[in-house]
Order: sequence, then structure tokens, then C-alpha cells
Amino acid sequence: MSVRAKTKDLCRGCRDDYYNAAQEGGCWCFAGAGVVEKCFVHLSMVPPWRVDPEATLSCHQRKSYVAVGPEHTNITRNEDHQQQYDGGSYGG
Repeated sequence: MSVRAKTKDLCRGCRDDYYNAAQEGGCWCFAGAGVVEKCFVHLSMVPPWRVDPEATLSCHQRKSYVAVGPEHTNITRNEDHQQQYDGGSYGG
């Protein structure tokens, strides 16, 4: 992942993004947030999750989704990690 600059563009889709337009100074979480890699998994999905990570803010929350670290998903772009799920320790 290339490092992205911390901007309010990364707030899009967050349940608290409303406050960026609705109150002076914007969302109170933005100042203390950092840019991180998260995988957003819908509550109806069952493992193994096949979700690619995305750059977002550490405070970013989406309705009906849970954010997990990339190490908890089946990331197809990493062949070593993929092999672990396709026939390694999980026997898949």
C-alpha cells in the first residue's frame, strides 16, 4: 500500500462524515486519526473473507460493516498468504 495523505476525502463512507459538513471544525475524530489499512467485511459475510485492504482513517466506521486487519482476510494479491488458505494450515 502506498502511503496516502491524511485528507477528509478518506472520510467518505464513514458514518460520522456528516459532521464534516454539519458543524464548524468538522468531525471531532479527524484530528487524532491516522491513515491505516483496513478491510471492511459486511456483517452477512462468513469466513474466509475475500476482501482487499484499503487505505482509510483509523476512526473510519461503516454501517453494517466491521473493520478487520488485512491479516484476517484472504488477500489474493499476496501469494504466500493465499497459499496458507488454499491448502496450508486451513486445509481449504
